[in-house]
Order: sequence, then structure tokens, then C-alpha cells
Amino acid sequence: MRNKHNAFDLSGYQATRAAMQADPTIGRGVYESITQWQSGSRTQSCMREFEVETDEPIALGGHATSPDPIELMLAALGASLTGAWLVEAELRGVALARVNVRVVALIDLRGRTGLSPLIRAGVGRIDYSVHVESDAPAELLEAIRLSAEAHAPLMDNLRNPTRITGQIVRTRALVAA
Repeated sequence: MRNKHNAFDLSGYQATRAAMQADPTIGRGVYESITQWQSGSRTQSCMREFEVETDEPIALGGHATSPDPIELMLAALGASLTGAWLVEAELRGVALARVNVRVVALIDLRGRTGLSPLIRAGVGRIDYSVHVESDAPAELLEAIRLSAEAHAPLMDNLRNPTRITGQIVRTRALVAA
């Protein structure tokens, strides 16, 4: 079923939400991505049936053939916020003609390159702006923004500490030539 406001089908979202109210275990799941080194600084990540390539900029030893991992993180945040905006607008009956999310990160490469232990390797700040075309009043759009921020999964992961663990799994030893 297609909704009447934003060509966004809310029925799947509502059905999942209703099922989780009846059985909270339905909401638990696993996301997985497998990333394989290609050559140079190029990688290929596979998620479900999708593939995404990354490469570093020339200034960091790459060939700039595809987005770098930071750019993918920014795109993922923008996509997460856009999806949350669509859901929140639809739940409130607000028509949106256009939504564009611009995400900008500030980074100091001295941390990434190991030149300063006082500077973090990742981005130091992320700013975003939502460019929205709608007749809704500013107060309603602000309510949508706040709710979208509260419910966008990547916003949550970037704002709050998330436990990350790692391990090495040796698949085979290299044989010297």
C-alpha cells in the first residue's frame, strides 16, 4: 500500500512495529558486512546482495576510485536521517515534496596519520542540515527533526558509545617465496 503523502509505504513499518509490540523478540536481529581487500587501498564490502567499494583519496595513498570509508559513514547517516524524516512526517500526515540531507565532517588528518597522539584518528565533528520542501509549519518540521534524530539508528550509534570488539582469525600462513 502506498501512502497518500510522500510515496513512502509505511505499511511494512507499521506491521513490524505491531508485531514487536506483541512479541519483542521479533525486533532483535543481526546486521553483517564482509569487507575484502582488493588492491592498494581499495576494498569491497558485501551486505546482503549489495556490494560497495571504497578507496582512499590520493593524499592518503589511494587512487580515489570510489568513496572513502568516512564518506560512506556520512552517506549512511544522511540515509538514516532521511528515512527517519519520511517515517516521522508520514506518521504526522505531513507532505514532503523534497528532502535532502547534507552531512559534513571535520577531520584533522594528523590523527589519522599518527602525527599527533592528541588528535583522534576519526572525525572531530559532524554537522548536518535538512533541506526540506514542505508547506508544514516550522514548529512541526522541528518536531519531525527532533523525532527523526531520536529514531535514526546511525544517529544513535554515532552519538552514543557502542561496544566494538575485534579478533584475528588466521586463515592460513603465508609461504615465503
